[in-house]
Amino acid sequence: MKRNTIIISAIVVVAFGAIAWTLVSNKKTVDSKREMKAVNTEIAVTVVPSEMRTLNGLLNLVGTAEANHAVTVASELTGSITQVNFKLGDYVSKGTVLAQIDDAYKRLALDNATINYDKYKEDYERYQVLRKGDAVSETQLRDMKVAYENASIQLENAKKTIERYPDCCSVQRLYYIAEYRIGRSC
Repeated sequence: MKRNTIIISAIVVVAFGAIAWTLVSNKKTVDSKREMKAVNTEIAVTVVPSEMRTLNGLLNLVGTAEANHAVTVASELTGSITQVNFKLGDYVSKGTVLAQIDDAYKRLALDNATINYDKYKEDYERYQVLRKGDAVSETQLRDMKVAYENASIQLENAKKTIERYPDCCSVQRLYYIAEYRIGRSC
């Protein structure tokens, strides 16, 4: 038994030694590949002494320009700009209405909500009468009441949307108008 233990221990020690030797030799190889070799590359340039001259034509320059004040005017509603109330280069101040936005979708949503509200109101009243005569079940009456209340909420939401989001874009400070496009979505 002792002999087997000694043999197994020797094999394990030899295996660990082989693994350690492999790792050390691999590390040397990896480290030698990581070393940066200094390469001296020369780039040819043409140098001309500076002098004062008059430029004819265009001057192309590379650089960065920054505006004193920049603003992105955005509407909380989607739609196309139908009317612009300023010209390029105008200064505009707080509260100035800059543009009108097509509000056809808001108006259509209000019309749709009004029609649905009227229909469900009429249906709910009719179901109440039918329930008194046991012509409809309590569940059907409750479902109609829920549909009527949902239509009421949708109508109120459409009204609030029109009140809250007028069909114009206005500004909160003084700005210089540099660019715009009619028909562009807000």
